[in-house]
Amino acid sequence: MSVTIRPGSDADAPRVAALMDAVFAEYPDSPFVLAEFPEIARVASHYRAQGGEFWVAERQGRFVGCFAIDEPAPGVFEIHKVYLDRSERGLGLAQRLHDVAMAFVAARGGRRVRLWSDSRFVSGHRFYEKLGYRRIEGVLRYCPDSTHAWEYGFDRLL
Repeated sequence: MSVTIRPGSDADAPRVAALMDAVFAEYPDSPFVLAEFPEIARVASHYRAQGGEFWVAERQGRFVGCFAIDEPAPGVFEIHKVYLDRSERGLGLAQRLHDVAMAFVAARGGRRVRLWSDSRFVSGHRFYEKLGYRRIEGVLRYCPDSTHAWEYGFDRLL
């Protein structure tokens, strides 16, 4: 049963929201409030309009993951919407999605990739560090949303 990775579409929005809701539910005091993520309504169009792309992963037609990237400044890309179904973690799918995104970045002459990650997502931090990202020391960002999360910044030069 292989996983298919394909460019996402705006029609994937309900499945993205459902996956995010499931992932948020794994963490205490992390409610998923769809209204706080207006980009999901047109998820693929949103990232493409910012010079990026949005991908989804499916296993036998079942939505199991997503990954997005945009280009907020020339040559600087930012990772977003990295979510995997719990059953898919640790199997290399996140690495595959990241590799697809990095090929996209390389084709566009990217020099740097950055991301923000909720301070509670420790396994995600290990994953990013394994890929060569470094946590930016002393940099925290507060999210004034329903989660009241603090996020760490990560950076990788290409």
